[in-house]
Amino acid sequence: MGKDTDILKLPEMFDYFSKNALSPISDDNIFYILNKEWDERTHCRILLFLIKHYPAEFAENFLSNCDGFNGTDFELSTDESYCEVPCVFIKGCKYFDGKNKHGFIDILLVWKNKSTDETIYMPIEVKLYAGDQPLQLIRYYYHFSHNGYMVRPVYLTLDSKDPSKNSISCEYDCDKCPKKNIENEVIRKSFRDIENWLKKIDAKDETSTALIKHYNEIFERWYKMNKYNEYINTGRDKFNIAKNIYNSFPSMREEILKTFFDKISECADDVKIAYDDRSKAKNEGWTDANNIKSILEFDDKYLAVCVGDNLYCRRNKSDSEDDKNIEEWSYITKEWFKPQDVLKISKAKKVAINCKTLTDDNNYIVEWYYKDEDEKKQAIKNLVKNLRRYAKHEF
Repeated sequence: MGKDTDILKLPEMFDYFSKNALSPISDDNIFYILNKEWDERTHCRILLFLIKHYPAEFAENFLSNCDGFNGTDFELSTDESYCEVPCVFIKGCKYFDGKNKHGFIDILLVWKNKSTDETIYMPIEVKLYAGDQPLQLIRYYYHFSHNGYMVRPVYLTLDSKDPSKNSISCEYDCDKCPKKNIENEVIRKSFRDIENWLKKIDAKDETSTALIKHYNEIFERWYKMNKYNEYINTGRDKFNIAKNIYNSFPSMREEILKTFFDKISECADDVKIAYDDRSKAKNEGWTDANNIKSILEFDDKYLAVCVGDNLYCRRNKSDSEDDKNIEEWSYITKEWFKPQDVLKISKAKKVAINCKTLTDDNNYIVEWYYKDEDEKKQAIKNLVKNLRRYAKHEF
C-alpha cells in the first residue's frame, strides 16, 4: 500500500508495539502460571512475605534517604504487619457523612525504634494500574494518627509518581482532619526501588530465590510496558487521531465496498441486483443471500458476488429450471483482477481476499481503492471479464 493507506494500519501498529515491547517470562514464573502479573493483591502478599524474611535489608535499602526515617534505627514488628488491613472511614467526616464504609490498606508495616519506644505505622498503597480512591492516603494517615501514632504512608508505583490531590488532601472544613494536606508526609517509591532492594538480598532459601528471580522478570516486562504507555501518552493527540480513524473503520469499510461494487456495475453487461439489496437476493432464492452484494447477468448466465469474511462468488450449476438454485462457489483472489488466460476455482482460504478488516495485508479491495483511477478501472475490467468466464463455466 502507498503512504495514504499506511494510516489505516495505525491501530495494528500500536497492538504490535504493545505485544513486542514485553520481555519474555520463563514458563515456571509463578506470576505467569497463576496469571497474576498485574494483580495488586498477589503482589502485596508476596512483597510482605519477602519483607518479613529480609526486614533489615528492606529498611536499609528501600527506606534509606526517607525524610524522618532512618532504617537502621528501626526493626520490623512482624506480628503487627499485615496485608489488606481494614481502614474504617473517619466517623463524623463531612466528606463521607452518612456513609458507613471502610477500605483496606494494601500493606501495613509497623516499625519500632531499637532504642526508644517510638513506633512508626507505615501503610503502603500499591498502584499498578488502578486510580486513587477519594481521600485514600489521608484516610490511612488519620486512621493511625488519631490514636497518637507516627504515620509515614508509602505510595508505591511503577515510576514514583505523585498521588492525586484528591488522595492526599481534603477541601472540607471540619476538625476530623486538622492537617488538610499530607503531601509532605507521603514517601514516593517505585518498583525500581523494590528491584534494587531484591538485588541486594542474599537469599537464604529456595522460595525466596525463586520469587526474586520471578520478580526480576516481571519488572523488566512492566518497565517496557510502561515505556509504551508513556509513548502513547506523550503522543496523545496522534493516538486520538488513530483511535478516531479506527472507530470510523466500519463506515469506511462500507464506503470502500460500495465504491468497489459500483465500479463492477459500470463494467458489467447487466446488473440484475444492485449493491446490497438483500431482499431481492432472497427473492431470487440464492444461497448466502445476506452476503450477496450484487447479482450479475452474462448472456443469461447469473453470478452472485458475495462478501462475508472473504470475497467470493456463486454461479448456477445448471441452466435447467429444476437445478436453478444448485450453486457452485469460488473465492475471488487477487489473480482475478489481472488479465488471465488460465484461472482455477479456488477454495483455499490462504489466498482469499480478507474483507473482514481494513488492515489485513490480504485485503486487496483496500489496495485497489487507493490506486489511481486508470489502474482501478483496468483492474475492474479484468475482474468482470473473469467473472463472466466463471459464470459461463469456462473454468
